[in-house]
Amino acid sequence: MSSMPSFSQDGLDTLYWGFILLLAGSLLSLLVIANVAFAIVGAVFSIIGWVICIMGISALRRDYRAKVERREPSPPPPPASSSTPTCPTCGGQLTFVPQYQRWYCPVDQKYV
Repeated sequence: MSSMPSFSQDGLDTLYWGFILLLAGSLLSLLVIANVAFAIVGAVFSIIGWVICIMGISALRRDYRAKVERREPSPPPPPASSSTPTCPTCGGQLTFVPQYQRWYCPVDQKYV
C-alpha cells in the first residue's frame, strides 16, 4: 500500500512564499511602461522569489529523503494458516483433489 508522503510545513511555506515573491516580481516587471524603478524592483523580487522557491524545494527533498531513509522494512508476512488437515497415519499435510473431492496424502500415496 503506497501513500502520499507528508512534507514538513516549513518546506511548503517556503515554497509558497517563493512563488508569491516570484509572481509579485513578475507583475512589477510588467510595469516597466509606467516606471523603470518598478522593473528593477520587480526583477529583484523575481530573483529573491526564485531563490526562496529553490530553498523550499530543497527542504521538501530533504524531508522526503529523511523519511525514506528511516523507513523500516515491512514486517514479514504472517505464517501460512494451518487449516490444511493432516494425515491420520503419517501426520503429513494432505492435499485436496478437487476432481475427486477428497484429501490425498502424498507420503502414504492414498486418499484419506
